[in-house]
Amino acid sequence: MNLVNGEVMSSDACDEVLATLNNRIQKTLAKPTLDPAVVIAACDTLSASLHENQYAQTLIDYGVSAQFVHEYIREAKIMLSKEYLRSKLQTELGENYGTSQQYKPSFYDGTVDQQVVPLGVLFHIAAGNADGLPVFTVIEGLLTGNINILKLPLEEGGLTVQIMLALFRIQPRLAEYVYIFDYSSKDMEVMRQLADLADAVVVWGGDAAIQSVREMAKPNTKIIEWGHKISFAYVSGDEIADKALEGIAQNICQTNQLLCSSCQGIYIDTEHMDDIDRFCNRFLPILEKTCSLYPARLGIGIEAQVGLRLYNASIETVFNDTKIWSGQNCSLLACTDMTLQTSIMFRNCWVKRLPRKEIIGTLRPYKNYLQTIGLVCEKSEMNALSEIFWRTGVVRITDGAHMSKMYNGSAHDGEFPLRRYTKTVALERYE
Repeated sequence: MNLVNGEVMSSDACDEVLATLNNRIQKTLAKPTLDPAVVIAACDTLSASLHENQYAQTLIDYGVSAQFVHEYIREAKIMLSKEYLRSKLQTELGENYGTSQQYKPSFYDGTVDQQVVPLGVLFHIAAGNADGLPVFTVIEGLLTGNINILKLPLEEGGLTVQIMLALFRIQPRLAEYVYIFDYSSKDMEVMRQLADLADAVVVWGGDAAIQSVREMAKPNTKIIEWGHKISFAYVSGDEIADKALEGIAQNICQTNQLLCSSCQGIYIDTEHMDDIDRFCNRFLPILEKTCSLYPARLGIGIEAQVGLRLYNASIETVFNDTKIWSGQNCSLLACTDMTLQTSIMFRNCWVKRLPRKEIIGTLRPYKNYLQTIGLVCEKSEMNALSEIFWRTGVVRITDGAHMSKMYNGSAHDGEFPLRRYTKTVALERYE
């Protein structure tokens, strides 16, 4: 679906819009900067109006399990509330965002009026692995006063347009700050045209997507990368409660290991494979039980892919000594190596050794891919282990159950998005 100035358009109509898009954007840029208070007020009204009976079926059609719909809408209501957005704006850009701060620099003969302003135009290339992501990346762009061009991910299902239309009905002034297109990423001519209009391309995706944008964008276009990351759990100590392991299993089942913050695998603080076997023997029943609480809704194609990958893994055990622990709708792959990798996903998790003395040497080569660790250890060990992981490039440590849950004021991949979507300008005055 395509959305231009608050109107849903066909692809043919959008082709005509592209020819005039530059003029449309320039007219909006000539107006005063969009006040974040206007955006926050509209989002807060939208938050109050979100109801399950309105969006539940859309979310289910989009692939969200029916049992998670309530939680998705609850989180969306929080993230669109004025309390959340005001706190986000203050945390990331400070209390004085939007106002000019005058001061006299040391060792300088003039005064400076300095302020943070929008970059101007953001071209968002959204990924499809996080439900609702396209909506929130646009909200962040609006909150910072930018004009936002959004390329929807494949098979997005219309959720983003549906929510943005509701926002525009609340505050029509926002409509000219959002353009949504469903062009294919393979249509490089259109992608280049949209990128040329932007001050920055905001790309969500893996290495291939980021490399494509780097090749497409001109040197004077900023690229803001939110690349694919990898997360895992780390278990250390002998006195680990079942509840802590249940939290890891919960993350695996709730996310199906599809998010950057999902637990792909579990490292154990040990040098011995016997410890890995004992852990798998203990953890598999926990994972099976959790799977039964959160039934998977996989299509035939996904099930076939997972089955084929598990079959290949079983064949390869002859050569790599991997042991497969098969459960009901889940599995554990006990591997002899320590290599960090993605999982088969969909509740199929690897388990490997990683003694703490090997942490930096093993993980440091993946420094820009690391995101979240679900750390399970004694409280007395938490700070020491965290210090080691910070040096590898990890940016977030929590428990297993909260790996994919965000808190108000949290950074994204170690950075604040609103800071990346703005710039600091200065007006110098001399007497």
